[in-house]
Amino acid sequence: MSESTIWNYLKSQGLTDCGVAGLMGNLYAESGLNPKNLQNSYEKSLGYNDESYTQAVDNGTYTNFVKDAAGFGLAQWTYWSRKQALLAYCKAVGTSIGSLDAQLGFLMKELSDGYQSVLSVLKTTDSILEASNAVLLQFERPADQSVTVQHKRASYGQSFYDKYANTTQEGGTAMTAIERLLNTARKEIGYLEKASNSQLDSKTANAGYNNWTKYARDLDNLGNIYNGKKNGYAWCDMFVDWCFITTFGVELAMRLLCQAYNGAGAGCTYSAQYYKNKGQFYTSNPQPGDQIFFKDGDGMGHTGIVEKVEGGRVYTIEGNTSSASGVVANGGSVNSKSYALSYNKIGGYGRPDWSLVPNNTEEDDDMDVKRFKELWNEMRTELQDNDASTYSQEARDWAVQNNIIAGGSSKEFNGMWQDVLTREQMVTVLYRFAKLMGQA
Repeated sequence: MSESTIWNYLKSQGLTDCGVAGLMGNLYAESGLNPKNLQNSYEKSLGYNDESYTQAVDNGTYTNFVKDAAGFGLAQWTYWSRKQALLAYCKAVGTSIGSLDAQLGFLMKELSDGYQSVLSVLKTTDSILEASNAVLLQFERPADQSVTVQHKRASYGQSFYDKYANTTQEGGTAMTAIERLLNTARKEIGYLEKASNSQLDSKTANAGYNNWTKYARDLDNLGNIYNGKKNGYAWCDMFVDWCFITTFGVELAMRLLCQAYNGAGAGCTYSAQYYKNKGQFYTSNPQPGDQIFFKDGDGMGHTGIVEKVEGGRVYTIEGNTSSASGVVANGGSVNSKSYALSYNKIGGYGRPDWSLVPNNTEEDDDMDVKRFKELWNEMRTELQDNDASTYSQEARDWAVQNNIIAGGSSKEFNGMWQDVLTREQMVTVLYRFAKLMGQA
């Protein structure tokens, strides 16, 4: 299986980079991009693993493929009519039910024949989240379609985008983490807050000044970002948080923002303090990707994202502001702004630790089963250095003295305290302990 094969095929079908990424993120969540993947929960009841199930369907010894309700393949096709169509397609082209090429062809046929609205999004969108949600909510339709799942699948898509997308940057290199963040923020310029909790996803409809926004709604739906529901409150800081979370996913974004879960990160003063607590707050020399804070009395009253620094000015993208010059808090829209670096209302800059963002721009083209085994053995060799921590000394001595762990056998534990533990070894330990207790 090759990620690049899937990417290149989907690109050849007219999908945008973001469309391919959103689709692949969902396929990865469903099957790990394994076209022979049999739904794990069915392996025991059916008595098959991925390979044996695929072989049994191909050779005709297993005849209940269509009606067994087990998810299979890249998209984990489950419903009987879709599995029947997949089987018929593979037979028609003369390939295994587990063929990657055949499943990709069938996937595009399904999208073209029965999911035209999803395919339209995948061919036009410049948003990974939009593409991912179209696939999740309309095509895959798993039991859990929560906002958490939406962002998780979009984050998978982002990883594929980072590896394979050919962006508009010079030389076609993948965007840096900061460029990705700014790309997210730029797309929101022109958004107007709403008069009521309605039409929140439209940039301009239902405009008003009651602080209703999609940004607060989405973060509220995550349930653990702030210390309560925030839709209907001033939203400049929530806009910044939304841009980070949409770009990097919840877990990584919260680390970049230095924020605590269920905390006060919706407020400018508190957000600035989170950066200060981590030693990541600066009062000069801003950089792109910084979170800029503006003073309000003894605290901070407004915030945004630094886009660039040029000609003695800092350029920003801000939520809940206006196009008027100077700081405009509660201005009701997303706008690009600029200020002199010496502007006396600038309170400082929170700087994310960008080293936390994985560099996924290169693929190991030599990775195969043989290479994986080599790396696995290298990792085990590093673990098997026997320098266990002193806190476990008493327990280790007891285990050896009571023959719970027999460290001298090359076929067993071999005294390698930091090595991995197999299930066979685990039951051996449990059995010996049961014998010690007179229970076996």
